Amino acid sequence: GDSVNLASRLKGLCKMYDVSCLVDDAVRSAPGVSEHFVLRPVDLVAVKGRTNATEVFELVAEQPSNTASTQTTSSAAKLAFSTDFAAIQERYRKGDFGGALAALDAFDCQWPGDRPASILRSRCEALLKSPQKGVWSPMVQLTEK
Repeated sequence: GDSVNLASRLKGLCKMYDVSCLVDDAVRSAPGVSEHFVLRPVDLVAVKGRTNATEVFELVAEQPSNTASTQTTSSAAKLAFSTDFAAIQERYRKGDFGGALAALDAFDCQWPGDRPASILRSRCEALLKSPQKGVWSPMVQLTEK
């Protein structure tokens, strides 16, 4: 039913965002998921066939261990990658497009070529150049499957 359709849409969105795996908030909120995996918020979308927003998250990595001796530089970097992008998303969703762009500059220096960051940069630049009249929403209505 609906969850199968959503899973299919998320699989298609992986290509758009150039990521390996996307999950929705229901998966992120499931018991144990946040404790075992690093997830980063990628977007707030209404997939084709739905009008309600679905927050999508990229599965970045397994959560680093709490013991300092087993935490690697790589796992710490993946955690920073996720938390830095989450902070940028928060600025964007609050309508702070200039602040989001400034944070994206730093993010791009650290992690160049990230497609979700590129998409978000384009949106922020467009919104600064041509502000929307009325109430703005960070949700993107997708028209393709």
